[in-house]
This record gives sequence, structure tokens and C-alpha cells, in this order.
Amino acid sequence: WAIKNKTHLQAIHVSGADNVVADMLSRGKYCTQEWCLNPSYLAPIFRAWGVPQIDLFATHRNNKCRDFCSRAGSDGQSLGDAFQLRWHGTLYYLFPPLPLLNKVVGKIATDRTDAIVIAPFWPKRTWFPMLWKLSLGEYKPLPQKEDLLSMEGTPYPNPQHLHLSAWRIRQVL
Repeated sequence: WAIKNKTHLQAIHVSGADNVVADMLSRGKYCTQEWCLNPSYLAPIFRAWGVPQIDLFATHRNNKCRDFCSRAGSDGQSLGDAFQLRWHGTLYYLFPPLPLLNKVVGKIATDRTDAIVIAPFWPKRTWFPMLWKLSLGEYKPLPQKEDLLSMEGTPYPNPQHLHLSAWRIRQVL
């Protein structure tokens, strides 16, 4: 590839402090389910839009509601796999792993979900037009600060690249 593209590749060391995700991966400590949104940024959203009853993508370490679902129901305290439930009849909180957003937005539409969704403001993604339509454009950008996301005390590197927003999905129940 380098010869074909007439370029030169060189390996360099990047310290763990400057490369948090790769460092955690190399130590076997990384789990995409464990990133936690700072509760101080959620409190005003819950005051404005209501307090959700079920957190659909959580663990016992990062749940924002008393009742929560864990990936494949792997957490003994969880209600099970979120995708096995019907998301209808109450206000839900969703901060899904980014690779699942297309599936999540489809299920929100199918199940007529009343929800607060944390997702990036990424207009070029395939799931974005449907999220915009379902929210009727009702969203609040989250502050792009260093303490926005963390995992067991380690801040997420460069949260400003995520452009996270809270989206309010209102369905007629």
C-alpha cells in the first residue's frame, strides 16, 4: 500500500495519557457499554422533559434509572436485553452504543417510543434523518466539556468530536 501510494509509514509511540481508548484496549479494560454521561448534564434535561423510568442501555455501574437493561441481559440486576422488550408505555432513556444507532432509531419508530435519546448531531449518518423526524427537531446540544463522559473515572478523549445532543421523542401513547 505504501509503495503503491508513494508514501512512507512510520510507527511512533503515543503515550497512554494521549491515547486513552487504545491504552484501555491494550490492557483489556475497555467496554463500549461503560461510558457514562455526567449526571449534572442530564439533570436539567430530565427537569425539562420528564424523568425516564427505564434506561435501555446501561449496566449497574452507569444506569440513570432504577430500572435498566443490559446488553444481552448480562447484568443480574437488569431487565434483560433491551431489544427483546417493546419500548412503549413509559418514558425511556437511551444512550446506546454508536454502532447500534441505526437499529435503535428503527425500533423507536416501530415501537412508537416516548424517549430521551442521547446521540450525536451527525446529519450525514444514515440514522439521522429518521431521528430528526421522530424528534420533530426537539433536541438540546450537550456541553462539549472534558467531564461530559467518563469510564471508571477516566474521561472520554475529545468529547467535542461526538457533538452529543439529547433528543426528545414524543409519541402518542
